[in-house]
Amino acid sequence: MAQEMGRISNVRRTLGIAMTLAGLVGWGLGIDAAGPAESLGQAITTTSSATVTPGQFNARIHREGDESLPYQLLVPKDYASAQPLAQDRAWPLIVWLHGSGENGTDNRAQLQSIAKTFLADGDRTRAFVLVPQCPPKLAWHAVGLGQTPPVTGPSRMLIATIAELQQEFHLDDRRIYVGGFSMGGCGTWELISRFPGVFAASFAISGGPGDRPALAPLIKDIPIWAFHGDNDNTGTPEDTRQIVKALKALGGPVKYTEYLGGKHECVTALAEPELPVWLLAQRRGAPANFAEVKVPPGATMILKTLAQGTHDTWTGPVQHTAHGVPRIAINELRYRLRPAPNADPSVAAILEKIGKGEITGTCQVTGTVELEDLAWLAVERIEVKK
Repeated sequence: MAQEMGRISNVRRTLGIAMTLAGLVGWGLGIDAAGPAESLGQAITTTSSATVTPGQFNARIHREGDESLPYQLLVPKDYASAQPLAQDRAWPLIVWLHGSGENGTDNRAQLQSIAKTFLADGDRTRAFVLVPQCPPKLAWHAVGLGQTPPVTGPSRMLIATIAELQQEFHLDDRRIYVGGFSMGGCGTWELISRFPGVFAASFAISGGPGDRPALAPLIKDIPIWAFHGDNDNTGTPEDTRQIVKALKALGGPVKYTEYLGGKHECVTALAEPELPVWLLAQRRGAPANFAEVKVPPGATMILKTLAQGTHDTWTGPVQHTAHGVPRIAINELRYRLRPAPNADPSVAAILEKIGKGEITGTCQVTGTVELEDLAWLAVERIEVKK
């Protein structure tokens, strides 16, 4: 299956991705507060500090310079900022990562899929629940173009946000959990591999890790519960089955539930009565370490692209993105198309029609590979095949 090419990010440039993966609450007391924010080695950040209301979600924003990550924070009903005894309790934290359909900036859409689940129940869920919103066109998981990609901007800011909240609300840094659906499921595998010292357990729903043969050894000591429907045509369960098999072979504490006839959704898994019980029973043996670890290439998602500057002629099916950008599939990867500086005006006209869906089918394209934030072909000539 063709896959959308991912963005390359650096410290200030976040990775964006629009891709389909093939094969795609008793509490512990006391915190070893060793200044987790300082261990991140990041510039000073700021987070909105409006007074929170227990028992409901509170809209907040994490800011780093000109970048920001909106998020909703569910504060347990029993937490009361005016009661010192309540503040002194070490509360656990559950992080929920939404799917790509809830990307945005409104800081509301990410709550849609969990509105009637334990994650949104401030009366019964004995934990803080952090639900960040990934900005448009970006993702929780990183995909490299021919090389190991850095952590995405949204995930980097999320880890910083967790560290800040741990200090602000006296959270138990031995009981931080992460889970997600679809793109958020992919992001869950990503976070526990890049920051294995943070999370006490994780749960991924309908989102496999992709082709990462070296992933299992990195995460084998983290309790994981994976869920998938066997009739999921958006992100097939094969990747999830394979990582579960690899983890079991290593003796990892992994659980797997596959739903007969299950499709691409998360409500069924989140309704499992044992999930919050199992999740909140997990506890790290040591305080959280917020440092990112170096991962081998085989533990990350790397797409094998054509080399930068490759000039050739290719024939393949053309399509367009949800935002009207034309693209062509070459060797099962999709490259976005734009006119080369010296291209005839007719090239731009044809590409515009592909972007509008007026031209479909097969085209022959001559151009040059340009690997930037995304993988592009600078098109010199294009011919629509009959």
